Amino acid sequence: MLNYVNNMEYSIHNDQAPHERSKTRQIPIKLVIILLVLVLVVTIGSLFWFNCRFLVQCKTPANLSINGAIIKKNEMIAKITAQLIKSHIDGLLVVGSFYSGKKEVVQNIQQGKWQNAMNFVAGAFSEDNLGAIDRMALFDITGTTMANLPEQGHLIGQNFAYRDWYQGVTADFKPYASEVYVRATKPPANVIGVAFPVKNNNNVPIAILLFTIKTDSFLWWLEEIKIGESGKTFVVDKRGHVIAHPDIASQGEPVDYSYRTDVQKVISGQSGTEITFNLKNEQILSSYEPIPEYRWGVITKIKLAEVIKSGFGKEIQGEWKLSNIWR
Repeated sequence: MLNYVNNMEYSIHNDQAPHERSKTRQIPIKLVIILLVLVLVVTIGSLFWFNCRFLVQCKTPANLSINGAIIKKNEMIAKITAQLIKSHIDGLLVVGSFYSGKKEVVQNIQQGKWQNAMNFVAGAFSEDNLGAIDRMALFDITGTTMANLPEQGHLIGQNFAYRDWYQGVTADFKPYASEVYVRATKPPANVIGVAFPVKNNNNVPIAILLFTIKTDSFLWWLEEIKIGESGKTFVVDKRGHVIAHPDIASQGEPVDYSYRTDVQKVISGQSGTEITFNLKNEQILSSYEPIPEYRWGVITKIKLAEVIKSGFGKEIQGEWKLSNIWR
């Protein structure tokens, strides 16, 4: 930058000399135009460089000279969280697949004894060690409610074929974890649906078993993730809607984060790190990791100001201090 300023001073000095001599010698108009264009190019280039280097509009960590260990740490937290969420949902898939395949459940459904079949599924509550299952229900193959636990009589006969969980499970009749939605039972709450096909002895689908999981459960699972003072980790579904976020209430309409570039990338199956902005227009370091089996994504973010304030812009004997921010 100093060289740049000196060069500019030199250019100004040289520009003044021809101007003073212009009384005795005329400068060709083409040369003047060329000089003006060059000055304009240099000025625009300098401003662009300044913005990219210091204002971080170039959304690439390298421009901040952030040590790779910091980025890897952020990415590791996102990756571990994604594995944690996946393992919990995988566990629910094992439980649901077991109960949806029980012969007593199949037999009672075939006999039209839907509530009896539901009672044979009730054991799933006790096998859910995480306490994630909020409610359970059985639907016929068209998506109409036939039985539920805890019993909600007013829902019997209602059709929910419009739900993402129904469309997902009937696409190939395999277990499916849905996008976030507001449940129909009262009080309203944001949930995800984990749906399972119920098949007869000929492997023909005859019903659907549904577990609804309150998004509060994900907040419990995220409690162990600690990232400095401003760090947050959150989960989004395939549409970019927030499943769980420490700062967002789990009631009300799901919050749409699909406009964020890091969310767009993670739900498309990408992983990585970038510099972006939060709702307060503060720069953040954001790392993202997909959960491709469910088309969900996990994002770990921390304010860039905290990273810089904690001394990560200073290299000490080739090492970078991480303990001040990640603990």
